[in-house]
Amino acid sequence: MQALQVSLTSYRMPLLIPALAGGSTSGTVLVERGKVRRDFKLRDGHLVAASSNAPWEHLSQVLSDLRILDTPRAAEAFAASEEKEAPLGLYLLEKGLVDRPRLLEALEHKAREALFDCYTWDSGDLWFQPGEVEPRGLELRLKLMALHRDGEARLREWKAFREVLPSPDTTFRVERQHLRFGGTQEERAILDAAEMGATVQDLLGMSREGPMFVARRVLHLYHRGALVPWKQAGALSQVAAVEAQLRRARELLLKGDCDRAAEIALRVLDQTPTPEAHEVFREAEAHAAKKLSKRVAELEGRLNFLPIAQPPPPELTSDDLYLHAKLRGAPSLAEALRQSAMGELAAARSLFRLMDCGAVTAAA
Repeated sequence: MQALQVSLTSYRMPLLIPALAGGSTSGTVLVERGKVRRDFKLRDGHLVAASSNAPWEHLSQVLSDLRILDTPRAAEAFAASEEKEAPLGLYLLEKGLVDRPRLLEALEHKAREALFDCYTWDSGDLWFQPGEVEPRGLELRLKLMALHRDGEARLREWKAFREVLPSPDTTFRVERQHLRFGGTQEERAILDAAEMGATVQDLLGMSREGPMFVARRVLHLYHRGALVPWKQAGALSQVAAVEAQLRRARELLLKGDCDRAAEIALRVLDQTPTPEAHEVFREAEAHAAKKLSKRVAELEGRLNFLPIAQPPPPELTSDDLYLHAKLRGAPSLAEALRQSAMGELAAARSLFRLMDCGAVTAAA
């Protein structure tokens, strides 16, 4: 592929990455929007390095966010590596402050989240410069097509979020009684902010993990009825059809098919925040949680975390890999799943996918 310079208004990342994923293309993709500038180094259909000038994407910050290294030690290591003019990752390995598998997890998380954020950009500039690349520091090897698949999935998540909450200026009424066990620390922080009049845009900027992780929590709180938008886009349409969907969802609940019942309730909630749909979703979630809680309880204190094969198995998503990193340093499995941004049930299913592919094992 030849050198390229385009505007993201007309040529966005989801178009470029598949074109670079095959063959032996090597080079650097540079994207810039406002003050944020990122570059991604590619070799033979793989992402081998990523860098950014955004402070929240610095490796020391990512290590702190993933609880791999506490903030004071991360800052101290950064200062020391700067003084020695050495890449921070290599300095951490040399001093034994972080082991190689955990450092790779942090670097891969950093690279993925930066790339996925660029997938949402519809303005700014993009350059591609072909040529051999030599990463400064630890080299990654992430398949571009797998990254593209996850990037497209993120775009679908954002589309679903915007369909439910299209206006960034939407504010909420808080109904805490619908929150299980009082909610996680992150959920309580969202509700506290919403009670103070925070808008959707305000809430999305609350977490260092990134806006998608907050968006998932906001959407989960909405589905449970704990966050109720003050303004709605329109009145309920096709009332009879909605009532029929809810009847079907209740029938599925009686048969024990919690997942399909929850899916129907979510489809209704995409149209309107009807209390009946919230109730069905909460009931389906409770039944599913009961089924999974016993399995999770039996695993408490028994899990062993192994390095994930490179490249990662295709059945694992970027969120599975992120959960793997979070669980390794968590003192309690149940609490870590409960506080996951993807929601407790989704996190539990993610854990079992990790176990199925051998990245997590349970001691006898």
